[in-house]
Amino acid sequence: MTEYPWIGVDRWKNGRIRARLAAPLFVKLGVSLLLIGISVPIFASEGERLMRYLAAWRLSDPSTFNPKLLLFMLPFMAVLTLPWLARSWRQWRTYQGVALTLDPYPGAIGGQVGGYLEIPVRYRDDMPVEVHLNCIRVTRSRGRKNRSRSDSVHWRHRARARASRSSAARTRLEFVVDVEPGLPPSDADQRGSFVYWALRIRLPEHAFDHAFEIPVFDTGSGARSPIRIDDGPTASSARRVADISPDTAEVRETGAGFAIGLPAGRSGAMGTILAVVGLVMAAIAAFMWYQAYDLMTATTIHYFPLLVSSMIALGFSLFGVPLVIAGLFVQTNELYVMLDDDWLMVERKAFGKRFQTLITPQDVHAISKSVTAQSGQGASSEIYYSIKLETVQGRKITLADGIHGQENADALLGFLQRKLPGHPKDPQGQRERLSLPLWAKYLITGMKLFAAVAAVATVAAFAADFIAMS
Repeated sequence: MTEYPWIGVDRWKNGRIRARLAAPLFVKLGVSLLLIGISVPIFASEGERLMRYLAAWRLSDPSTFNPKLLLFMLPFMAVLTLPWLARSWRQWRTYQGVALTLDPYPGAIGGQVGGYLEIPVRYRDDMPVEVHLNCIRVTRSRGRKNRSRSDSVHWRHRARARASRSSAARTRLEFVVDVEPGLPPSDADQRGSFVYWALRIRLPEHAFDHAFEIPVFDTGSGARSPIRIDDGPTASSARRVADISPDTAEVRETGAGFAIGLPAGRSGAMGTILAVVGLVMAAIAAFMWYQAYDLMTATTIHYFPLLVSSMIALGFSLFGVPLVIAGLFVQTNELYVMLDDDWLMVERKAFGKRFQTLITPQDVHAISKSVTAQSGQGASSEIYYSIKLETVQGRKITLADGIHGQENADALLGFLQRKLPGHPKDPQGQRERLSLPLWAKYLITGMKLFAAVAAVATVAAFAADFIAMS
């Protein structure tokens, strides 16, 4: 590795990073053309037959449904991609010349990341600007048959940002953000699993929402930006619990302690996504159960196809139904945390029932936050956090969940840590804890038993079909 690994990397040349909008446009164009290219020959050769299948289909009689009717989804999906493609075209045409200039170059771990850019939009006073610096870990796994890539946000921080008028039709945006020491540097080669840094800049009133991949290294000097921006509404360091939206959490200090209310729907669309995925899986399960029923009522029963259809249906049922329930829970549950002089009460309302936990402030050992869900990839991902309390006996209690954004989670975590100082753990309580709950042991035993029965049934079904054929 060279002493200055950012030198000679074309995408970081001279600290001027251009917006890369052409690649997403061509990917979307390729998807649209692929769907159209597949649909046209299929409907040119099979159109009349598919229309006959459609005319014969009766909703009241599932047996009249022909699976080939699913081919109608291809042109439907192709049409749905056109608005998506048009938005990408407009963004490329408008913002293709936008370039970000870093100062200092490169960004410094243990120092600052700062810079500026000009965007072709009209400036107005109090224009909202969102700038987030992201450190992202990429994990690549290589199997014999497939490869996968997973991007997870290792660290995220909101920058202090300022917009000003550059010309009649252009806005200048400046930003600066402090970077904690000890974070991993950018990987210039990006081979295998690696780390990259991305600066996401978003103008909510316009269609500009782009992530610039930037060089951030530990230069040893803790370089700072010459750009100076006072703490204000856009500064991450200014976030307090009072700044958290009531849609996420409502925090009130009382004479005896505090009260925190986390309303239903605080996780945004996460609950809806889970429920929709669960419903799709449940629909597949219902279709496979119908197939199994059809095979079972046939004149000649073929046991191996019947077993395969039943196993597929059971698998989708075991995943689909819990996902629907989980989605409804995430979307509708409410959480309340209240502290008075002597007691800390945590109460959750879900499905019309209340679940309450009571401990004393002296039972608190530590409070920490963790990522519970991430939607999307890379710098554009939306992250949801939970905050958990660990008692001196080692018990874990959720104080908050579905918290959107690191700034909100950090503000709420700091507030709880100030109000609930930790105490040393109780070694005796640790020893007395069960390593595994009884219900978990029964579940594991049941899964092992089910796997054994499924294996025996598969062999028996195959043997029965083989004997019948011979």
